[in-house]
Amino acid sequence: MSEFILELYSEEIPPKLQVSARNELKELIEKSLNEEGLKYKSISSYSSPTRLLILIKDLPEKIKIPAKEIKGPKIGVLDDILNSFIRAHKVSKKDVFEKESEKGKFYYIKTKSQVLFTKDLLIKIILNSIASLSWKKSMKWSNNNLLWGRPLRSILSVFNKKILQFNYGHLKSSDTIVVEQDLITKYKKISSFKDYLGFLKSNNIIIDQKERKKIILKKFEF
Repeated sequence: MSEFILELYSEEIPPKLQVSARNELKELIEKSLNEEGLKYKSISSYSSPTRLLILIKDLPEKIKIPAKEIKGPKIGVLDDILNSFIRAHKVSKKDVFEKESEKGKFYYIKTKSQVLFTKDLLIKIILNSIASLSWKKSMKWSNNNLLWGRPLRSILSVFNKKILQFNYGHLKSSDTIVVEQDLITKYKKISSFKDYLGFLKSNNIIIDQKERKKIILKKFEF
């Protein structure tokens, strides 16, 4: 079973927007995973002022989609309606058969079983989820057409210890994390969440909200 890490690194996001985006991104991805039939152990979301992070644990590398019957229009409809059903499911007329149901006689098709690679489904899910994030205010920057809550600087995307490659606007996903502090920029290639956390902690960056809260409370202890 494989691990998936997604980090959206941007210019600083105000606290309320940060929490809202973090939660919404998780919900969008979780919903799409379930719709696609992708099983997983857990999905978590984290954030810092410049980072939104999604971690999904124990994803399979591929899934098998069983064959199934798809109900079409009722027998006797116009040919245009039947042909539209055939085109929508990318089959031919010889694949269509008739079947009786409680509500009458209908056209049906039967799909073939198929194996889908999780990486391909993840790309579709991530792109749709990022694009569907709702911001109170969105902005463009430079000469790019990409609309987002704050200028998006980079996208880290790692599945099964390898880059999950895709383009989003002018950005290309990578396996490299960026840290910008005190006018110094550091880069590190990562292959796991453990690597990711370790590099951030070595630069005093905490993305786990519970851990951050403990640190803050500890400062006020007497």
